[in-house]
Amino acid sequence: MKYKMNLGGSTLIVDVPHPLSVLRELDQMFSRGQATESAAHRQTAKRAPQPVIVITSDGVTTTATRRIGKTIQAIATAKCNPGDTFDFDEGARIAFERLCGRDPFPEKPKAYNGRMICVESPCPWWTVGKIYEVVDGRITADDGDVYPPRDRAPYRNAEDARHAGSTGATTGDPRHNPRNLFLPVDTEGRLLV
Repeated sequence: MKYKMNLGGSTLIVDVPHPLSVLRELDQMFSRGQATESAAHRQTAKRAPQPVIVITSDGVTTTATRRIGKTIQAIATAKCNPGDTFDFDEGARIAFERLCGRDPFPEKPKAYNGRMICVESPCPWWTVGKIYEVVDGRITADDGDVYPPRDRAPYRNAEDARHAGSTGATTGDPRHNPRNLFLPVDTEGRLLV
């Protein structure tokens, strides 16, 4: 089954053995952006050949090809390990990332995991004396907000999480609030400092 999607100024054609709802959602998302062009402009403007990305698979190797017209610009592949189960979605992701020149397996930044007790805070969303879990470098306040936010780097260690929270300030590290003080504790709540 072939899917054709508009990606900004490019077209992505994906040939898959079964329907993929993810591709339909992507198509809808990018098609909305295309709808802003006027119909008259689309009918009257002569367009140069647009880049097209085609992703195909033989059940072992997934190939992403970028071409303009009939000229192939670049090719990237992803091959399934013989010990793994073939997954077209994963193969397409890897081949596409390689085609774009990106690492398909970026290293995750090291993040702190542990427990910290709130020792001092003027903010109502932190409870002094409460033990908070830090998971993957992020701590959740009583109101449900996560610090640091997902668009910021996680806390790397207990020292980095010592002043958890956000100041909203434009100077210094916005992941830290110097008015908050958190200290690491063990599983039984004893200070590790």
